[in-house]
Amino acid sequence: MTPPVRLIATDLDGTLLRGDHTVSAYTLDVLERARAAGVPVVPITARSPDGIDRVAEGAGLRGTAIIANGCLVYDLDAREIVSAVSLPVAVARKVAEALREAIPEAAFAVLAGRRVHREAHYRHATHVHRDPVIVDELARLWEAPLVVRLQANSEVTPTEEMMVIAAGLGLSGVKFTHSGDDTMMEIVPDGVSKASALAEFCAGRGIAPEEVAAFGDNLNDLEMLAWAGRPYAMANAHPAVLAAVPGRAPSNVDDGVARVVAGLLGL
Repeated sequence: MTPPVRLIATDLDGTLLRGDHTVSAYTLDVLERARAAGVPVVPITARSPDGIDRVAEGAGLRGTAIIANGCLVYDLDAREIVSAVSLPVAVARKVAEALREAIPEAAFAVLAGRRVHREAHYRHATHVHRDPVIVDELARLWEAPLVVRLQANSEVTPTEEMMVIAAGLGLSGVKFTHSGDDTMMEIVPDGVSKASALAEFCAGRGIAPEEVAAFGDNLNDLEMLAWAGRPYAMANAHPAVLAAVPGRAPSNVDDGVARVVAGLLGL
């Protein structure tokens, strides 16, 4: 007998959110009814605290979120970080220095909890982060109080190419990932992912993988979709995600998450 769904885990950009970073009235209603039925909706995203704060109210997001690709657990209501997994500074420095040598034009930033510390020529989505700390040389990035995530930005070398270059450097203790952007690669502690954070979150609440319905569209969602018992790739998902995940949801612009959730929960 198929167990009931006890938790909804959803990526945001390209999955729950439409292209303008909003959701429809229909999606808002379904998410509210899911919560009223006792099924939490947990956003799981690469976004930073500032990034998710900007969309949370309009998207009807409340409670707990897993952000920064699994590095942070975040209280959306209090706007506070609940827990963090960080990169050791020595590891982050070694990786950044190796990448700078291999990709000379790359600029770097560090997500340090709520704030971002970045080099002056770092250009990726700088508008998302309020009050960034701008440094004049790479060495000063390590003055950040915490290195949750290292970010590499290049306007010359595409992200997929940066990933290939990074993989060839033989660096240990880190994982290279991206969220579908052509100019930014993310570096997180090895073993940390949306899947690892979701598994820990669910274990603490006695929720089994087969009781989780998960939705995603990009490569950084694959591990989460493989872990969840009810995985759904969006119709607009990356080809590799569509190839790996049997479940399908309509696209993000067609209320895909909400339509599947409504069916699963009988809403």
